[in-house]
This record gives sequence, C-alpha cells and structure tokens, in this order.
Amino acid sequence: MDTRSIYILHSTSAVSEDREANLVTEWDVTLSPSVAIYYGFDGAIEEDLYIEASLRHDTELSNGVIANLSGTMAYKDPDQGKDGFSHAIISAGLDFGHINTSISYVEELDDKVLKVDENIFGTVGASYQF
Repeated sequence: MDTRSIYILHSTSAVSEDREANLVTEWDVTLSPSVAIYYGFDGAIEEDLYIEASLRHDTELSNGVIANLSGTMAYKDPDQGKDGFSHAIISAGLDFGHINTSISYVEELDDKVLKVDENIFGTVGASYQF
C-alpha cells in the first residue's frame, strides 16, 4: 500500500489563488485500486470535496515499454451547487521509460454536477523519480 499527500496552489494573475490538499492511497494488488480525496480550502474551490476511485492494470510489452489501461469514477461535493457522481474516465496509455502517453474517454454522468465539453483527450508527459 502506498499513501501520499500533496498540497496544490493554483495561481494566475487574473483570479484569486485556489488552494487544495489531497490524499491518495494505492494498493499493490490485482488491478491496483486507488482512492484519491481532494479538498479545497481557499479561493474558488473553498470547501469543495472531490473523490476519485480508480482501477489500473499495467503490462510490460518489451524492455522499457509498458501498456496500461485504467478506469476512474469521480464524485464531487462542492460548497455550492449539486453534488453527485460527475464523470467516469477510461484511459489507455504507453510508457517509454521516462516518457508517457495516453488517450482517454470521459463520460459525463450528471451535467448538473460537472459539464464535460470534450469527451476524448490525450496526454504526453515526462517523469523522473529521485
């Protein structure tokens, strides 16, 4: 089991700063289940609660190349507005050493909780662990 906590400061010159903390727990078992809890405590996201539950499976295709498939369900409880299950995400990706790519499909579960404008998005990233 791996647990980590992160403090995030969202800041732009156009709006006030948003601050949030999160706690993520992942279990090292089949399908790598995880739960992430985010809580906003300043700015536009003050007193907003957001929870994600995920499953993930990784498969090594060749030396240094890993394919992954994941599913996520999200629940949102804002300070103001409707609470409930907001969206679900299915993602497929490839990791090439320190470079990762993915494509995801997002299904809106309740447009009163979270309006999803784009259903498909991709990512490209880089990571390095010290």
